[in-house]
Amino acid sequence: MEQRTVEYKDYKVVVAEATVRMGMKHTMLVSEGVRRDATEKDEVIDKLIAVYTYSACIAATVEHDGFKEWPVPLEDFLLFPEGFVVDWERAAYELNPHWMPTAPEEEDTEPKNPSAQPGKPTLTKGS
Repeated sequence: MEQRTVEYKDYKVVVAEATVRMGMKHTMLVSEGVRRDATEKDEVIDKLIAVYTYSACIAATVEHDGFKEWPVPLEDFLLFPEGFVVDWERAAYELNPHWMPTAPEEEDTEPKNPSAQPGKPTLTKGS
């Protein structure tokens, strides 16, 4: 199992390619983040961090040092320096690219047959 170490001052995390259990932990953390109430701008930002960043960092970590509590509560995680979290998140997603969020595909609004009209049958040769 491939691993990467990320260090910042007194903090150290070892991030790994996910096992099935780690993958389910990631899914549960994403789900918890999605269920967070968010109406104010800062709450929306915190929710996005919970869903995309916190879930990957926590679930992919197999060793840690320097933290008062593990898993780090989201409220504490939000106060870490951005550079540390960016490196941590990058390692988590590089080792687990299947966790990477993807944008929904745009719907194909063009008809496959330009002469076809929605709701009307199209005749083709051999029919």
